[in-house]
Amino acid sequence: MNARRTTLFRISLLFVMFAAAACRCTACGLGEPSEPGPLTVSPQSVFTNYTNANHVVGMTLDTHGDLWTVGDGGAVRWNLTERSYTKFNVQDGLPTHLRCVGVGHDDAMWFGTPSGATRFDGVVWKTFTSIGVETRLGEVLVVEAGADDATWFGTATGIVRFDGSAWTRFTPDEDLENVRVEAMASAPDGAMWFAHATGDLSRYDGHSWSIFTREETSLEGPASTLAFTTDGNLWVVSPAGLRSYDGSSWRKIDLPDPLAESELTALAAAPDGGLWIGTQNGAAFLDDATWTLLHTGPGWIDDGVSALIVDGQGIPLFGTARGVSRLEGDRWTQFITDDGLAGNQVLSTAVAPNGDLWFGTDGSGVSRFDGEAWESYSTADGLIDDVVQAIAVSPEGVLWFGTERGVSRFDGDSWTNFNRDDGLPDEDIRAIAIDASGDVWVATWQGVSCFDGQVWRSYDTDDGLAHNWVSSLTVDTDGALWFGTSEGSSRFDGQNWTAYGADAGGMSVRSIAQAPDGSMWFGQCDTIRRFDGQEWISHNLRGDLGILFVLVPPPFSFLLASVTCVSVDAIASTPDGMMWFATGSAGLIRFDGENWSGFTSHDGLADNAVTSIVVASDGSLWLGTMSGVSHYTTHSWETSEQRVGLIDNQIQALASDSQGAVWMGTPWGVTRFDGMEWTSYTSDDGLWADDVESITAAPNGDLWFGGWTGLTQFDGQRWTTYAHNEALQGQQVEAVTVSPDGCLWVITNEGLVSYDGREWTAHDPGEGLPSGEVLSFGSAADGALWVGTESGAARFDGASWTTYDTQNGLATDRVEAIAAYPQGGLWFASLGGLTRFDGRNWIRFTSDDSPFLMRIRAASMAIGSDGSLWFGQSGGGLLRFDGGRWTLYPIDIDVETLATAPDGGLWIGTFGRGVIHFDGQTWTAYRSNGT
Repeated sequence: MNARRTTLFRISLLFVMFAAAACRCTACGLGEPSEPGPLTVSPQSVFTNYTNANHVVGMTLDTHGDLWTVGDGGAVRWNLTERSYTKFNVQDGLPTHLRCVGVGHDDAMWFGTPSGATRFDGVVWKTFTSIGVETRLGEVLVVEAGADDATWFGTATGIVRFDGSAWTRFTPDEDLENVRVEAMASAPDGAMWFAHATGDLSRYDGHSWSIFTREETSLEGPASTLAFTTDGNLWVVSPAGLRSYDGSSWRKIDLPDPLAESELTALAAAPDGGLWIGTQNGAAFLDDATWTLLHTGPGWIDDGVSALIVDGQGIPLFGTARGVSRLEGDRWTQFITDDGLAGNQVLSTAVAPNGDLWFGTDGSGVSRFDGEAWESYSTADGLIDDVVQAIAVSPEGVLWFGTERGVSRFDGDSWTNFNRDDGLPDEDIRAIAIDASGDVWVATWQGVSCFDGQVWRSYDTDDGLAHNWVSSLTVDTDGALWFGTSEGSSRFDGQNWTAYGADAGGMSVRSIAQAPDGSMWFGQCDTIRRFDGQEWISHNLRGDLGILFVLVPPPFSFLLASVTCVSVDAIASTPDGMMWFATGSAGLIRFDGENWSGFTSHDGLADNAVTSIVVASDGSLWLGTMSGVSHYTTHSWETSEQRVGLIDNQIQALASDSQGAVWMGTPWGVTRFDGMEWTSYTSDDGLWADDVESITAAPNGDLWFGGWTGLTQFDGQRWTTYAHNEALQGQQVEAVTVSPDGCLWVITNEGLVSYDGREWTAHDPGEGLPSGEVLSFGSAADGALWVGTESGAARFDGASWTTYDTQNGLATDRVEAIAAYPQGGLWFASLGGLTRFDGRNWIRFTSDDSPFLMRIRAASMAIGSDGSLWFGQSGGGLLRFDGGRWTLYPIDIDVETLATAPDGGLWIGTFGRGVIHFDGQTWTAYRSNGT
């Protein structure tokens, strides 16, 4: 992997490590909402991922005897008897770049990732990134169930134990504090052993620690794997080779040829006392002092063993870069997933005239996908090099591949290769394009070159190129060539060169594409630029757009400052006029002409490091990433739109009354919908003011409306206004509710007040409230009133207050919304935190449980008739939690407020888009017939 891609990949991993759990979780709209027409609920984003799951870096057997493998292509569960498999990736709940897999003490599957650990109990996926309020779990390298009914984790910053409820970090001694743990094993006597990056080993017996220094063990460096044989001996692989420890002394194991010259990679103990050893050149079995070698023979998928386990019957399974081989007696069985992608690090993408998709990889050649089957090609087939950085297809279907060692031409039958000897200025090909005359253009670090079918002609700065380091090129609709260089861009119309340096920012141009309107778009470091032929318009990803801080929200967005450059590596336009931008570490960005939005791995994207984009004939996107290929399509929910008597499209409040009618508050009055008719009311009818920001229905059927200038009561016939007075404490009514005893409670801009029908009472912290800044409230099934403040929650039983904060069980002290189950139990919500209270127990949910919680709009919370919890997402989107699984409905509409009706339907109030009703299957949008 060359230096540029190494940097890109490291930046990608940095974001995965620190931002995976914090990334925003759906397409996020930036800027002010635009007025589309006609309104439809946004199509649901669908990513279908194609990864090579045969590259195994870790594997284990679960309690059912199924084999689990992990690698950069995701996780695979194999039924070894039926030889069937199920693959899991980001669409199922896994983060990217898996490090290891293990079975926990609770029989659940645990997966180590660059940013923490993910647990799968067979139904629910749950990711853990924190082990305390301010402590990150970090990169997990190894997982092991201990004999102490806990699960142990070796991480990049030390040893962590999880007992099912609490996390504990262990430090064997001060010299091993925060030291990377490379390997771990559970001994027959129940003790846990750990291998540290210092080369030391540590042992924990449940009470005390023992340290074995590298001077004592002669390991000469960090151990890569540990294993115990049935006799209790510890076996260790390190830079010094193979060592064993019998409890009193260390012994060096002499390896036979060719093992002595091979890198040892894995260990696994057999039930009969033998030891299996994996190497880069096969495997070996040690029984007492007898060695049996296995290498380069029939049955092996690949000689490089990266992972090794032995089942209860003593049958070994070998994980390799091409799949798993199992040896039962003298019979080999192979386990290979049918994803034909040659490799997961995809650098280039192209679509052929017949619709075939081509993907170039970083070291594994090129793959073709015809929609059903995959076929791969490498240097063994005639490709000049397996690092394929660029692909172009001629109108006749001839393929051109740019590699690190030259250019390959493939006509479907034969290969023709070109290098420096054929006239190329450099063999490191960065981009390829075919112009209108059929000439092939390539970009290199030594200028550009054109092939007319006979000879190559090269151009550099002496001819007018802005710089000789050329990383991108495209052909515009006029037939002119555009080149992106390290110092701006250049245009060549066949005769004249035009250089754009300072005007284009004077920075390296990583990608170029033309929009349907003819304008040119340029991707640079942290910047996207548009050129309409006369004027340059710049969009800075960190500055005026701020999109990176939406993709990676607080508290992790500060990490962007440590990244030198978020590169825009590819650009494409779709037939609907959308512009799409692939970034090297922040996912995929979309621009619809007015608003910007983004997609990351939490939307189903295979990886946040997106390297290439191509648009298929059906308008869908195919994306090359550093963790496989993602196919992006859209499908619409069943929707309908109706223009109705809604008084305004900006919905600020929703409530359902006892007859099942829905009331909608807007800046211009209130509208009632009884399922058949729409009726609107304004100040002309009796409202104190038209701006209605809160609505509640009292048990006796009365409706209460709060707004900027006071409070109005409606009993179905008569309107009564309570404007600003001394007791009301401010004329801005922010929220209103009625407790089961009929008492009215009001949050104003100056505090909390109640009204029992006779007199007003002001409530302040002196009588028991945690804070004078009251944010929310809700009525519990037992008749108590709960109030949320910036400093915790309080319960009022009619006589006294009881306060609760994070010390009692709340996820966060700032309680922005409260919702109560009719049968008992409450939810407390704030940005990034959610707590359920059943009357005795507190259950917390944070971004560690679901990254979706990073962007919930806590004020828009509702409980459905089935007990599910609904939230609006900041920037657009609707989130549902059924108690076990989070479901995201990525509608590109700002959700202002939610309410559930007695019939179980969900009503969604939007910002400027009217109101939407969802009955569980069908979405119906209602808008004012005046706009």
